[in-house]
Amino acid sequence: MSINPHLPPDLETRVVNFQQSTAEHAKLKAAYELARIACSRVGSEKVVIVTGPTGVGKSTMARKLYRDLRNDCRDEVGASPDIIPVLGLSAVPATGRTFSWKDFYIRLLHQARDPVTNTSLLAPSTPDLLGDVIVDSPADRMVADKLRRCVETALKRRKCRWLIIDEGHHILLHKDALVNQIQFETLKSLASETNATIVLVGTYKLLDIRDRSGQLMRRSDIIHLPRYDLLKHEDQDSFIQVLKRFEGYFDLAMPPVLVKDSTQFLIKTIGCVGILKEWLARAYAEYLRLGCTRPFDISFALPYALPNKALITIATEATEGEEKLRDVNDRALVNILTSRQVDPSAERWAPVNGKRPSIPTPKQAGRRSEEHTSELQSPMYLVCRLLLEKK
Repeated sequence: MSINPHLPPDLETRVVNFQQSTAEHAKLKAAYELARIACSRVGSEKVVIVTGPTGVGKSTMARKLYRDLRNDCRDEVGASPDIIPVLGLSAVPATGRTFSWKDFYIRLLHQARDPVTNTSLLAPSTPDLLGDVIVDSPADRMVADKLRRCVETALKRRKCRWLIIDEGHHILLHKDALVNQIQFETLKSLASETNATIVLVGTYKLLDIRDRSGQLMRRSDIIHLPRYDLLKHEDQDSFIQVLKRFEGYFDLAMPPVLVKDSTQFLIKTIGCVGILKEWLARAYAEYLRLGCTRPFDISFALPYALPNKALITIATEATEGEEKLRDVNDRALVNILTSRQVDPSAERWAPVNGKRPSIPTPKQAGRRSEEHTSELQSPMYLVCRLLLEKK
């Protein structure tokens, strides 16, 4: 007998229904709105980076962005069924030392319904020992560079304006920073050649490549989907609203009790809604399997939470990523702009003795040699001094 006659009686179906539910919340809405704005700008950055800690809900946001962009173009697609304004796929991690662009291009061409991925265009290869026929497509026999040209042609022909890549950090997993920079440049070049905006969704690993290139920082738009902070009262209140939403997704005779232990739920998920949802789904499945009649609360759910060591690892990665996103003050910028001297041997600007000295006072500046006088009286130096004095 079903607990609720309006829902399927199968227990697995009830758990799946819970897993497919989406609890829209304050931080997700804010990041999503920024993503929509970034995707709608004319002549905007060609690469939009959506980043945040693992389990915060980035994939959920990527799927929503994909659906809404596609719905926005419904009339356009209806008038011309051959076009595909938005494409989406996940970057599959490398099976070897580096990311496989060939596999990525083939998957992308398949999403674009390109004929080059049609397996019926070639005769099947020799059957294997089990008698199964291995069927190749023309794309499988191409090298990566040729596939790249096919991708560019396909995206232009399909008039693709947005390419959403989930798990984008899988592209940048190489230990060599130069290789990762080349990978990112490849994506930027693809966006430039096809006039499409690439939305790269992934963990804070994406920020490593951004910080290594001033050009990449200038040409990319970064959107942060943060976790809920235990130290902020407004975040605690918002997290309570998330728990209330999840309480309504359970199909139980006795309503679950989650809100009263909101602080503990926040701690055991480090404020990530995706981690919370996975935890509740595991506990919910076990609750149904055991046929429990006790309340579904924190005391029942705790054994199914992630281990504290795992949470510490996730929390450490999150705090380090948040630190990368934190901007510096104006004084740090002024120090960079004013702590340089001429290096005659290299004919370039360089720090003094490998260090950035503090900005000299007018008295100290007066004692400098005449060769530095013109530098100290330059418009840039006077502007920087004025900024510091206002500080």
